[in-house]
Amino acid sequence: MKRLNFRNNVFGEKKFYQIVFERKKVSTIWGGITSSIKRELYYPEPQNWSYKEIKFNGYEAISYYSQKLKNKKRNNNGLEIILQIQSYLPEIVSFYKGGWKNNKKNGKGLWSNHHPLIGQCTTAGADNPKYIAKLDIYEECTFTGTFKNDEFNKGIFVNDMGTFNGNFKKGKMFNGTLTYWIKKSNKKKLSNIKMKIKDGKELMTSEIKDFLNDKNS
Repeated sequence: MKRLNFRNNVFGEKKFYQIVFERKKVSTIWGGITSSIKRELYYPEPQNWSYKEIKFNGYEAISYYSQKLKNKKRNNNGLEIILQIQSYLPEIVSFYKGGWKNNKKNGKGLWSNHHPLIGQCTTAGADNPKYIAKLDIYEECTFTGTFKNDEFNKGIFVNDMGTFNGNFKKGKMFNGTLTYWIKKSNKKKLSNIKMKIKDGKELMTSEIKDFLNDKNS
């Protein structure tokens, strides 16, 4: 997905919901879901999406699902978006598009901690809150590959350290290769420094240690 550009990197609720819930037009601000824990918090209630209240990283959030449920469960290919109020407005903390089985991510899919069209964003402005697209892409994480019982199984994981290609166990890097980032002209690109991970253990070398020391100095 090609990232969208916003004037001054700022956009409003209507634009946010239009992108997130794949609507051509949004004439009103939805606000139909009231938090069962914090009554003053509300979330949008888009048409033709199912949703449920969940905990995400220990805090209340809403999980939305784009497809019809089968036997009251997520059992097909579909899009899940998790919104959580961080400051003033609901923000995306998890985006997943791919296969499902018995309410769990299974099969091929794409996960990220942001919407691919928006990138990482935050909200600001107590009186008239707006979304602000962040320029620091080091905070963004993505995984492309296969999932098993809601966890990464095999594929490519990109985070602030670099790009890992390989197998996972219990959601953690287990067997594969991590290629580190280098920052150049305020942009990141892959270096030629690679670290092997075998049976969950990092095979650190003197070259990698020197690279990391230079990077953090």
